[in-house]
Amino acid sequence: PVMTKFTIALREIGTYKEVLRSQ
Repeated sequence: PVMTKFTIALREIGTYKEVLRSQ
């Protein structure tokens, strides 16, 4: 549960960084 949320949050941060980099 907690580990899953942490992994999802980490992946969302990675996607957010990719979006910022692509702009």
